[in-house]
Amino acid sequence: MNTAYLMVIGPAVLGAVLGGIAYFAAGTYVNGTPGAALALFGAVAAIVGSILALRLERPLLLLDFLILLATALTAVAAWFLMQNIFAIVMVVSALALPLAASLARSQRKALT
Repeated sequence: MNTAYLMVIGPAVLGAVLGGIAYFAAGTYVNGTPGAALALFGAVAAIVGSILALRLERPLLLLDFLILLATALTAVAAWFLMQNIFAIVMVVSALALPLAASLARSQRKALT
C-alpha cells in the first residue's frame, strides 16, 4: 500500500467539500451551475484516482498523470468560478502528487 498518496487525498477531500459547498449552497453565485458541478466532479475524480493509486502494489505512471490532470484542471475550473480557496487547495493537491509518486516509487525500491 502506497501511503504516500494520502498527501494527495487530504487536500482533494477538502476540495470536494469546498466544491460541494460551491455547488449546493445558496449565496455562492455559482450554485447549481454546470461549472460548479464539473469542478466538484474533478475533485471527486482526484480522490478516486488517489485511492486507486493508494491500493495498487505498483504505482502506474498513467494513473499519476490522470490524477495530476484532474487536480490541475479542477484548480483552473475553481479559479474561473472565483472560488479561490478551492483553487488553492487543488493546487496543493497537484503539487503533492509528484512528491507522493516519488516516495511511493522509492518505498517500492527499498522493499525489493
